[in-house]
Amino acid sequence: MSRLLSEPAWQALVEATDWPHIDEALKTLTRAVTPADVQAFLEIARGQPSRERTAAMRVVARLHWDAAPVLDSNLMAQWVEFSREVASAGFPEAPDSSMAFHTLIRAAPDQADRVLAALRVETLSAEARPLVLALLISLRSPTSTKALQELSRLPVPEAEEAKGVLERRGVVSPEAMEKAIADWRRRRTAARLSRLYNVYVRNLAEGSPLADLQAVLGKPTRSAGFNLFYEVGNACLLILTDASERVLAWKLN
Repeated sequence: MSRLLSEPAWQALVEATDWPHIDEALKTLTRAVTPADVQAFLEIARGQPSRERTAAMRVVARLHWDAAPVLDSNLMAQWVEFSREVASAGFPEAPDSSMAFHTLIRAAPDQADRVLAALRVETLSAEARPLVLALLISLRSPTSTKALQELSRLPVPEAEEAKGVLERRGVVSPEAMEKAIADWRRRRTAARLSRLYNVYVRNLAEGSPLADLQAVLGKPTRSAGFNLFYEVGNACLLILTDASERVLAWKLN
């Protein structure tokens, strides 16, 4: 049994319900932790869902987050395997499964992908959707992108944010692309330039014909040598071309 389990900070962590108190207790408990202490917390974590299990998981998760040396390769392997089991048991609705999934994102993204592949986005509760969306944003993979696409098609508040994330990843539907171009042509604004950059410009291949880009963006605000500038409000898109009228690079400020 870990000596830390008799510390007031442990009981405070078990009973805490708000982040400031949780954080304060974790700082105390992880200040002088030993491998034996970590093993004891892992044993508690392997028990049935309870406030004690959640608290124990939070201790090990904090050590993981801080890259604490006490979490050696053996303990880390145990933590990742335990997290895989918890996340696989019913992410995100099962108790503590979101914490376990976050561990997998950092330590074993391939395992996080496997858990995510079994997720049915359309069945998520209203309470679970915001948390799942945040985790999907953290995990950049084809599986997370697919889940974001599914979420973006649902009639739920998180759909718009999911669409924005997909656009920043360069994943857009033809309809979204056409709308972004039409909006820009109708009235140039900084927001519309930023969106068009995300859905179109940043996905150009180096060496693309300048004529194709100008067919979408229209006439630049100004030019200087081989540099083209599209300026509106506080936004400026720089397009670098060459003598053969090929697009070489781009940057949005």
